[in-house]
Amino acid sequence: MIKKIFFTTTLLAMSNLALAERPSFSYFEAGATELEHDLVVGDFTGFELTGSYELPDNFYIVGKAVITSDKDLDLDMETKTIGIGYHEKIFSNTVLFAQADAVAVVFSRPESGQFDEQGYQFSVGIKSQIIDNLEVELTYKRLSTGEVDEDFGDYRVDYALLGLHYIVASGVGIYADYEKEDDSERTVVGIRYEF
Repeated sequence: MIKKIFFTTTLLAMSNLALAERPSFSYFEAGATELEHDLVVGDFTGFELTGSYELPDNFYIVGKAVITSDKDLDLDMETKTIGIGYHEKIFSNTVLFAQADAVAVVFSRPESGQFDEQGYQFSVGIKSQIIDNLEVELTYKRLSTGEVDEDFGDYRVDYALLGLHYIVASGVGIYADYEKEDDSERTVVGIRYEF
């Protein structure tokens, strides 16, 4: 089902039927998030904050913090990224982008200490303003940090993101993202302000 959604979204994003402007890379987002993991009983809930600012020559800088916790397990998880990206317009309303981030991942539990490692993340994706007030994003990401322990090995995650952004007033909108990897899925809904 997910593959069908991604395939349909990609076709819509690559179409040039709409005459809307290209998506913006200068914005701030704040949202509530929930992470479900196959190996963990219960859900991680929390929030995310994202800021992006467009630079000259199609470059942009971006930072994100995702902070969640599972109260039943008394386990906290934080992922923070800061990076730079480049976008190229492929249609009047559609851009292809690539991004590289420095990443810090922290898992912590009071009685067990914490896993705190730095690494990197690479992303490639497409954004399309398919109609005047609706933007669709489809992105593939690879995150890699250091070794959790000898048994678990390196913390490495490949995941896909499907995002929707609906503009409700000038510069203000709501957004919803769905991220999926082999063992988990994360959803987020929040407010977006473009500047």
